[in-house]
Amino acid sequence: MEQEFGSFSRKVTFVSFLMQLGIVMVHMNTDHYFEPGPGETVTDVLCQWISRLCLDGGTVSLSFFMICSAFLLYYNLTKENMLEKFRRRMVSLLVPFVIWNAAGMIFCALYYWNTEGFTIIFTYIPFQFAMSRYCPVMWFSQALLFFLLFIPVILWVMKKRVIGGLVLLGAYLGVRFSKGIISETYNCRAAKAAAVILWIGSYVLPDSFAAYCLSMLRPLYLWVILDKRWITFRLRWWMENNFFIYAIHYFLILAVVPVLSRVYGFWEPTAVFVILWRFVCFFIITLLCELLGRLLMRFAPKAYGICTGGRAPEACYRSQSER
Repeated sequence: MEQEFGSFSRKVTFVSFLMQLGIVMVHMNTDHYFEPGPGETVTDVLCQWISRLCLDGGTVSLSFFMICSAFLLYYNLTKENMLEKFRRRMVSLLVPFVIWNAAGMIFCALYYWNTEGFTIIFTYIPFQFAMSRYCPVMWFSQALLFFLLFIPVILWVMKKRVIGGLVLLGAYLGVRFSKGIISETYNCRAAKAAAVILWIGSYVLPDSFAAYCLSMLRPLYLWVILDKRWITFRLRWWMENNFFIYAIHYFLILAVVPVLSRVYGFWEPTAVFVILWRFVCFFIITLLCELLGRLLMRFAPKAYGICTGGRAPEACYRSQSER
């Protein structure tokens, strides 16, 4: 079982890396820096479709992280290891939550210097921290902390077959079907075909509750459809830098993209240019995130480990041992 979980963990990490790129892309909304005229050409429609695809990709990524994290939180959970899992998750969730919100408070104070926003930043600081207003992307950890604090209650609820499926899908799967998911017993053509049909159904029924429910399950369809047998290679550090990218990309977008977008003055802001510029900014921000993560791994591995809740790649531990 441990060997199977190791293989499963590697697959989750790599797919998380791909999903993390989707998170950066959906937040990379450079469209509001431009005012392209209305267009109805094939090119304009194609660009609008690509923009919508970026948004959908981000939605799938967010859902994936919520389901996957909840699954791992409740995976192999028993009364005997409950306190130990609680302690480890407090380190991996609460510590980064506080650190990144503290960094966000400093960043926002500098970003909104000499504006009315500066006063708002230092009003009701405990509330701002609790609601993750200084680092909005940490709402993800905030939600998981809630499910962590109520582990005994939620664990009892999840074991109730009907109610459990209505609370949180990831936790429900972690409690009831963890072995089958880790060993991928569902990996067959029939399951993949069903996932494809359900994914299509999430688009066929627009503006309906059924479509909303189906769309929230897109990460599961993706996980079933994706053939992950080839993910047997050794993961590189930049594939394991997911949490750091997630936490810091928000600040880099606020600080860097407005500066980069001044370049658009040299070109006519057509629909094609807006899409291309979005991808250029996406590449630059992702590269900066990876470089900053690598610098911390190399020169401050302990700081990297703390601000990521212990989610440090092997490269980080090697740098620490070399010192």
